[in-house]
Order: sequence, then structure tokens, then C-alpha cells
Amino acid sequence: MVGSAPIRLGGAFGLPLSFALICGFLAAPGVEAKQLIVHRPVTEPAPGDRGESVRSDAPDLSREFPHLLIDESLRKPEHRREKPGVRVGEPNASWSPGDLLPPSAIPRERRERALELLSTRDPQRRSELLASSLRGGSVPDTQRVLVMRVDFLADTPGERTTGNGRFDLRDSTDILFDPPPHDRKYFQRHMEALGRYYDVELNGSLVLEFDVFPAADEEAYHLRDTLPYGPWIFSNNNPDVLQHAIDLVGDTLAEVDSTDQDVDFSKYQHFLLFHAGADFQGDVNRDTPWDIPSFNLFVTDPFVVQDSVAIDLVMVVPETVSQDDFLGALNGVVTHEFGHQLGFTDLYDVRNGLPVVGAYSLMDSGDNLFALIEDPDDPGRNLAVRGTLPASVDPFHKTLLYPDGVDLIDVGRTLESDQSKLDFSLRSVQLGNEIGTVSLNNSEYLLIENRHLDLNGDSTVIIRQDPETGVILGPEPDSSAVGDTLGYREYDWLIP
Repeated sequence: MVGSAPIRLGGAFGLPLSFALICGFLAAPGVEAKQLIVHRPVTEPAPGDRGESVRSDAPDLSREFPHLLIDESLRKPEHRREKPGVRVGEPNASWSPGDLLPPSAIPRERRERALELLSTRDPQRRSELLASSLRGGSVPDTQRVLVMRVDFLADTPGERTTGNGRFDLRDSTDILFDPPPHDRKYFQRHMEALGRYYDVELNGSLVLEFDVFPAADEEAYHLRDTLPYGPWIFSNNNPDVLQHAIDLVGDTLAEVDSTDQDVDFSKYQHFLLFHAGADFQGDVNRDTPWDIPSFNLFVTDPFVVQDSVAIDLVMVVPETVSQDDFLGALNGVVTHEFGHQLGFTDLYDVRNGLPVVGAYSLMDSGDNLFALIEDPDDPGRNLAVRGTLPASVDPFHKTLLYPDGVDLIDVGRTLESDQSKLDFSLRSVQLGNEIGTVSLNNSEYLLIENRHLDLNGDSTVIIRQDPETGVILGPEPDSSAVGDTLGYREYDWLIP
């Protein structure tokens, strides 16, 4: 089992600095969920890897696309479905040029506190801001998410896009991860996995409620063709990228507004669009430029639906990330992209796509880790799958935006009061988000966490796969283990 780890501090206090600086839920009653054992690969796996060979030369497109687009481009008139004389409400997100935070759809007071924390140069004020937000036992944020499924009646690009423009509704049993049919229940399970991830990571300070539309199991909202929404060719002087994103999101919102009276946009803070097909980032062979990227779009001129509801931040993700013989689960990309809805920023180098924090953060490479999972239908065969277990949210984002889910320890103040004390202990961060902080100067401070990968000491991690949809729901204890409450929290098992 896991306890506390002693950490020896120096550096700012005249000695060498040595520490690691890194930036329950059940299946339906009566239905037995599959338990899959996950192994770490020693290097990046090849498609269909059986443990006999791996390769590391496959092109990685996962970071070639900026995941957050801020738009000042053209808008179609039909994207503002407002009624003359009716006052348009406040949009769902907040952002102003010059903000130190990206756009987000979180409560305004939470965002304003984070902005002040980022801008202050007074260590005392910074400590006050951190302490004032640590509300033990406070009521969590409850955020509502509208999930919309959209497909395309025609697929003119043909082989230059993955799929045929429609959701894969085959009743297939030979696809083991995120298998079809990709119906309403499939996306509901993915949203349940998303909610569980953030409940664990933010220590209960965020509750996600969601509705998936259309309400019919195998229906979708229809756009005319995939052709107008591509190709996705990225360069500094190509305005088509933003325009494709605006058209896709705006056309979808207009279609939902005009065809489904059951949707009440005013009930939601977050808007999520699942589209048919795979995403651009997973196009390893670089032969399907009409595959739509995964991204969040923020528009300075909001979309308007139902006469007066303004929407300016929308998340877009695909029905699958598997293509070109590489297997993947949606879990990684969905959790990463939803981080942008909460105001999280990318921690990889957005100029060249290279990692900075690496696998230690969901907002760097932590959403893209490969796992070797034994094929339950072919014992002894390991399948390489990416995105099954997204790594934890880093301490920077936790303390900045959800400090009410953090147990913050002012290590610097403790050591200042007792210069002879150089040792202190931190519990594993997964057990309650215990994070140490040390102020260095007016503008810099350290965040320290003890991240233990094997919380329950069983030398492995087991993930739950929904028996009905095949969606991976997250880590869990071995069904034979008695009293194991830690297996649910082992999202970091795949960190190298």
C-alpha cells in the first residue's frame, strides 16, 4: 500500500535542491464488466504489437495542431439565430485579449481568482489567494454539458477522409477498443468515464452532468457533406483552418437549433460536439486531410441559438481515434480537450509540439500514453492501445483553478520557522491532492507533489471495460481484491 514519502529540501535555503517537481463507480447491476490487465510498453508499440517487436519511427501528429483556436474570422448570417428585439444573454465562456488564462467555461469568480493569482507579484497576497480558496467541505462546482452527435450525409472526399461520413453503427465484435455501434449509449459511457476522471483528479470539487442528443439511440444531426469542412492544412498564413472550424461548429449548432425542440441550450455551460469519423491528429499515414481535428473553438462573435442563447466556446472530438492500424481509446483526447473547457492550457511547446512536462500532465503528453493490453479473446497476445489511461492533472492546474480540491502545504513557511528542519512528508497526491508550495521570489514559486504510480502495491493496473459498449471506464481494483479502495485512482500507471 502507499503512505507518505519524505522529501529533502534545500536550494532556496542554501543547500542542494533535490525533489520531484512536476509542474467509485460501478457497472450496471447484474452485468459483469470486463477487467483488462494493462502493461507498460518499453518503447512506442507498433500496430498490433504482440510483444515481439516495437517501433518508434511512426510520425506523431498528436501535437501538430493547436488544440485551442481563438477566432476573429468570418461568420455566416445563419450562425446568429437571434430574434429581433430579444436581448442576447451572456455567452458560456470568458476571455479578454491580454488575459493570462485561455478562454474557459468555468464560474466567473473561479476564473477571476485564478487570473489574480497569475498576475500578483506579492508573495503574501499569493499565499492569501491560495489559502482563501481551500474550502474544506465546500459545495463542488456542478457543470452541465450538452453533447451533440453530428454526421454527414455525403462524403465527397472519399478516401481522403476516414470512414464514410456516418457514425459506425455496425454490430461488430472483432474491434476490442471503442468498438461499434457508436450509438448514444457509447457516447454516454465516454461521458461517464470523463466525469469519473475529473471527480478523482479534482478531489470531488467538480461534478459533471451531461445530456447526449439526439435522444434516439442511432440518430445524429446531419450536415450536408464532409467536403466543406476541409482539407485541414496547417500553416501560419492559411485562414482556412479557422474558417473550417467556425463553419463546422456554427453549422452544427444551427442544425440542432432548427431540428430538435427537445434541446434547451440555456441549461448548459459546456458544449461538446462528437463528429463521425476519426481525427486529424491520428492520421499517421498523412493520407486523410479531411479528417477533422480535435480542438476547442472560442469565437469573439458568439454563435446565437434559440433567439437569445450565446455560445462562444465549443469542444470538437471524433467518434474514434483508431486508424492506420493504430489502436486508440477516446478517453485520452476527451479528457485533454475538456481540460481546455476548464481553462487548462497546453503544457507542451505549442510552437514545435515537443513535450515540456511530458507524461506527467494530462495537458502535455499524458493523454497520449500507449498501453499493452492482453487480448481477452486471445490470451498471450498483447495489443498496443493509446489513450486508455490519461495521466493526472498537474499540480499547477489543480492549485490554479480547483484549489478547493487541494490540500496545500506551505513548505517554505514551515522551513523558515525552523531552519534546522529540512525534511517533510507528502502523501501520494492521488490520495487527496496534498501539494507542497515554496515561494522563491515575487513571481516564482515551486509546487511539489509525491506521485506514486502503484497505489495499491499489486504491481499492475486493471481497467474496467463496459460490457455493453466496450468503452474503457477507468482503473479499478481487481475483483478478487478485498477492501481495495486505491485501484480506482491509478490513472498514472502508464507514466514511464
